[in-house]
Amino acid sequence: MAMGILHAKGERQLHFFDSFQGLPNPVASEYESWMLDSWGISKEDANGSLVGTNALVATQQQVEEAVIKIGGYPEKLIKFHVGWFQDTVPPASKEIGPIALLRLDGDLYESTMVCLRDLYPLVVDGGFVIIDDYGLSGCRRAIEDYFKEVNINPYLHYVDAIGRYFIKKA
Repeated sequence: MAMGILHAKGERQLHFFDSFQGLPNPVASEYESWMLDSWGISKEDANGSLVGTNALVATQQQVEEAVIKIGGYPEKLIKFHVGWFQDTVPPASKEIGPIALLRLDGDLYESTMVCLRDLYPLVVDGGFVIIDDYGLSGCRRAIEDYFKEVNINPYLHYVDAIGRYFIKKA
């Protein structure tokens, strides 16, 4: 996304939300057996605690290197919100201006839902929402539940096997 903005010769503030501890433990009702093989999370760990599992973990330094050093995006236009979405997204949403492109990569129900509730209202009409993990049942349920909450039914375009996107319309 950063490279696309640079290519278009634009300047947009980018906000990165991440715990940099990997995924939190899923809640028991969301646990699926594939989580052990794919993420190393056992059923016993599925207690919903906001504790890093080291599954799908990246460091802030790796992200900074990719976006700033390799990608060349201006550091002054990047803001990192470090911590769990439940702790960082609600307060940050009060400071973030209009959103042209919202990319959700929460994997789990709770992580996706908090982002939708606090950030989707900031997406401008005609803005894009990319859902990285729609193929994962927890994420998909959060999307479907949120659509019912706000009474929308957008057309979901395919990105790949698990990703979807839609355009916000007034």
